[in-house]
Amino acid sequence: MNIDYNLFFLFISNIIALFVAIWKLSQWEERLQQQINLNKKDINQGLESLRHEMKKRDHYISIQLNTLVNYIEKTTNYNPPSMDDFDIK
Repeated sequence: MNIDYNLFFLFISNIIALFVAIWKLSQWEERLQQQINLNKKDINQGLESLRHEMKKRDHYISIQLNTLVNYIEKTTNYNPPSMDDFDIK
């Protein structure tokens, strides 16, 4: 049996190159998954911070509105409308 060593070496080197490519691809996939997880964590932290700021803003706005309503009620003869004021005749 005559073995062509050049073809045999080429076949073995292609198999090795294929295994190296698969190994590199799996490493790349792991790094990509880690980056995706970090980005998700950053986005969730950003959203949580935004929710906190919105709650704080809403709280301050409600305090200002309540203060304004109390001021108007005390300084004028303001009577809030009752349901009778909206009766259709």
